[in-house]
Amino acid sequence: MSWKTWSSDGTARRRARLDPPGAAAAEIKTRALTNRYNARPAWLANLHAALDRAVRAVCGWDDPEPTAVVEDAVLGRRLALNRERNRT
Repeated sequence: MSWKTWSSDGTARRRARLDPPGAAAAEIKTRALTNRYNARPAWLANLHAALDRAVRAVCGWDDPEPTAVVEDAVLGRRLALNRERNRT
């Protein structure tokens, strides 16, 4: 199978999944990536939480309740960490 054939076949399958034949315009509009992201399904929330834990572990932060840390404090920590790493 050539690249062109594979690519066009993949594009057609993706298009059929995103815009199913016979679907109403209102339904297709709800299938946008932004809408799916904003719906925040449990699996996505779990992945974000796992990523947040991994980043905090790498940075050496061990807050008992990480969600209680104010955003400005996190940004201050990141700035300090970046400055420290740039000195070496």
